[in-house]
Amino acid sequence: MACTLGGQAGRSTLGLSAELLSRHFEAGFRLFAECLAEPAFAPEEVDRERHLQVQEIRSRDDSPGAVAFELFQATLYRQHPWRMSRLGTEETIARLDPDVLAAHLTTRYPRSRLTLAMVGDVDPGRAVALAEELLGGVAPTGGAELQPRPEQAPEGRREAHRALDRKQIHLLHGFLGLTVHDRERDALDVLVAALSGQAGRLFVELRDRRGLAYSVSAAAVEGLDPGFFAVHIATSPDKLTLAREAIDVELARVLEGGISDDELERARCYLVGGHEIGLQRVAARAAALSFDTAYGLGPEHHRGYPERILAITREDVLAAARRVMKPEQAVVAMVGPGL
Repeated sequence: MACTLGGQAGRSTLGLSAELLSRHFEAGFRLFAECLAEPAFAPEEVDRERHLQVQEIRSRDDSPGAVAFELFQATLYRQHPWRMSRLGTEETIARLDPDVLAAHLTTRYPRSRLTLAMVGDVDPGRAVALAEELLGGVAPTGGAELQPRPEQAPEGRREAHRALDRKQIHLLHGFLGLTVHDRERDALDVLVAALSGQAGRLFVELRDRRGLAYSVSAAAVEGLDPGFFAVHIATSPDKLTLAREAIDVELARVLEGGISDDELERARCYLVGGHEIGLQRVAARAAALSFDTAYGLGPEHHRGYPERILAITREDVLAAARRVMKPEQAVVAMVGPGL
């Protein structure tokens, strides 16, 4: 059948995806629907996946950058579940037997809340009819959706360290961010693009000119609840103090004057080009449709991204930066030797 099936678990979603040849659409979709409607959770398969996840937990320290991101989130979030590792712990993984997984899926992810998107050489009418036949007829359910306590921005600066026997120190300096519904999300994307990459301000200033970084970048993560904006740097222990001071200086420059016209143009072109390239595969277009719909943004939201980005001004970027990057609410997390 030449069909691939795969699951994904994100910050705000759980999903199943399939890619198949259009001539095998009906047979492939029936298999896809069976996985959604009647998941097996075979004990031997659950055992295998638990073992693999435990191994990933035990090898987590092999990726100090990922450890630093986890420490940053655990320091930033005090109420929200994002303070916890997505991998879990060996103790929690041990409790996940087939019955627990089946009950969790039924309770937290009922089919009445399913968002389904299909892109490809298929007849829309037949696709809808098949979906209704195999996945429809489920009465809406309520009351099972989790409502995390809203996270408040820190009342003061927070800092956390974790000693790790590695040659580099990984540091994150960031702030509570925005949600997927926030209108300033696009302006924050432009700021991240202006700061990141080999032509970005952080790379040029901290690595090229001052030699303070092995790598340096900025990131903004959004979800249905507020995410975060952060600068991530990998540096050597003897340059840590200078690197921290340089990050403070560069973020202060952003807050004072924003970004230049050249930085704005480069960032907008980079984002629009990356967006168009990213949607070349039908799987990416299906993912964009499903996520936008599930998040309540509307199925056409991603189509307007280039237009929204090209309309962003320097003033928009400065306003978003000043809203998110409040120095008195900064969170710093460091992982490496001697901490």
